[in-house]
Amino acid sequence: MAEENNTAQNVGGQQNGDSTNLDNPQRMAAEMAKAFQELAKGEQTASALERQLDGIESRIDRLLAQAEEAANGTEVQDRVNGFPDNGTGRSSTK
Repeated sequence: MAEENNTAQNVGGQQNGDSTNLDNPQRMAAEMAKAFQELAKGEQTASALERQLDGIESRIDRLLAQAEEAANGTEVQDRVNGFPDNGTGRSSTK
């Protein structure tokens, strides 16, 4: 019978139904400390992910800049070589 009562009160590792946790300041403090530790760990994980995303964004920006430079360089080189621009943004070959 006592086992059934504990099972009914303990759902997912937390007390449910009565104010046992509020009546025990030490247990409440321990649970609060654990919650703050988990929160700090989550914030560290979020910061690490943000740094990784910033790095990815920087790489994408560099790749786009290189692609634009390459495209502009090809157009300039085509004009220098005497290939006229056909109105599409790309030079046509003779």
